Amino acid sequence: MISQAMVYGDRKPYLTALITLDTKNWHRGRSSGDQRDEPGRVCCDQRVRNLVADIVKEKNQHLASFETIKRFTILSQDFSQEAEKSPRPEGQAAFVSEKYRDLLEKMYA
Repeated sequence: MISQAMVYGDRKPYLTALITLDTKNWHRGRSSGDQRDEPGRVCCDQRVRNLVADIVKEKNQHLASFETIKRFTILSQDFSQEAEKSPRPEGQAAFVSEKYRDLLEKMYA
């Protein structure tokens, strides 16, 4: 169900993540007859959020406490191609964390 994820938390009390959905497979989490096809609506669906929370929880089980993701936000679309143009992974993370600064900071409020 997850397409992309960026973990954030340098100099923060805990780790958070921005997560995007795999739009080809997100429908696994919806009930039959549900007509919500738009990724922007799906990312707000509580059932989808619960499924992503289960995935995060399962991944966290294999990590030390300080390495675990405590909060996450589901984005309605994958990270932009502009971030992928950076030749270094640090540049990609910096671009994404700047673009989504407000969302990231809300997870620490």
